[in-house]
Amino acid sequence: MSSVSNKNNNSSNTNLGSTDQHTSSLFINIQQLQTGIQVQHQHEKESLNELNQRFHHSIDRVRLLESQNLKYRTKLTAIRKQPFDDNDIKSIEHFF
Repeated sequence: MSSVSNKNNNSSNTNLGSTDQHTSSLFINIQQLQTGIQVQHQHEKESLNELNQRFHHSIDRVRLLESQNLKYRTKLTAIRKQPFDDNDIKSIEHFF
């Protein structure tokens, strides 16, 4: 009976070793997945920051154009109110 008992113990030890290897392999895979997710998250964060910067630049450009547009409308309104001779183009040049 002792040889049967020894075989069972050896078999149990082999199974435990296999379980340890399997657990270790799973742990390594989980670490790799976590690293991959962190790298992907960092790339996404950088991409979003770049898009936010581009959006901010676009908003600034729109504000600048709106400001210029208002300035030109104001000048145009002043020109329309000003009486002038059709041949006297030089009277308009000081607005530009």
